[in-house]
Amino acid sequence: MSQIISIKRKISRQELAEVMRGFPEFEIGQDHSWGITITYKPNPGEHLIFVNGELQATSPGDDILQELEKIATAFGAEIVHEDNGTGKDN
Repeated sequence: MSQIISIKRKISRQELAEVMRGFPEFEIGQDHSWGITITYKPNPGEHLIFVNGELQATSPGDDILQELEKIATAFGAEIVHEDNGTGKDN
């Protein structure tokens, strides 16, 4: 079963670009009609998706999950697990 982890706060594309500059291990990809893929450089097979003003990761590994928590803090938000509420320990 896949798990979707999201930063549930509306984020503008400009804000995304500004905050992600502080995370050089991520590379913002092209803008598509469905959203933007953000590649995790240490493991290019893992990535974030920016869609509908939210950042999401599907079944993230521990490394990218830790980075996602830092990114959420930079946005003044929390991460939400699709199947069990807010935060990594719920």
